[in-house]
Amino acid sequence: MFRFIKVFLFITCLSATGSALAWENTPYEVIANAGSNLFARIAGEQQALKKQPDLMVSIVEQELMPYVDHRYAAFKILGKNLRTITKAQREAFVVAMKSHLSQSYVQVLSKYTDQKVTFHQQEQGKSRKIVSVKSVISQAGKPDIEMDFRLRKNKSSRQWLAFDIVVEGISMLDAKQAEISAKIRSNGIEQVIDELARET
Repeated sequence: MFRFIKVFLFITCLSATGSALAWENTPYEVIANAGSNLFARIAGEQQALKKQPDLMVSIVEQELMPYVDHRYAAFKILGKNLRTITKAQREAFVVAMKSHLSQSYVQVLSKYTDQKVTFHQQEQGKSRKIVSVKSVISQAGKPDIEMDFRLRKNKSSRQWLAFDIVVEGISMLDAKQAEISAKIRSNGIEQVIDELARET
C-alpha cells in the first residue's frame, strides 16, 4: 500500500503544466508537457534544494497545484458525505485537502532522482468529459510500473486537469475516499478537517 501511495503521489505531480497549455490541448499533451516542465525545474534547482529543502514547497505551489483539480478530487473523496455536511464545512474540507495533497507532493518530489516516465498517446472520444492517459515509470534495476491518469475538463477554465491515478488496478481516489469516510464516521467532519489542516 505504501508503494502504491508513493507512486501515485509521484505521478500525480505530472499533471502540472504552464498556463500556455490552453483548453484545446489533448489530455496526452497536458500530461507530457507537464512532466517535462516540472521535472526540468526540479533538476535545475538541485543544488539550491540541497541547501534549502523548503524550496520544494514553492516549486509545488507554483508549478503544480494551480493545475490539479483538487476541488473535484476533494468532492469525490467526500462521496456521500458531501450531501450531509454544510457548505462551510465543504469549503473548509476543500482547502484542507488541497494543503494535504500539496504537502504530500512536496515529500515525494523531494525524493525524485532519475526516473524515466513514458506517456502513451491514445484515441480519445472528443465528447468525453473524463479520459485516461497511460504512462510507464522506468528505473534501472527495477520493474516498470504501469498506470492510468484520469483527467477531467474543467467547466470554467476548459482545461484538462488530473484528479486521479490508477496503479496496478487500484485507484488512489477510491483508497483515499475509503480512508476519509471511515474517519468521518468515527470522528466527524470537523475533526477530520482539523487533522488535515494541522498537517500543514
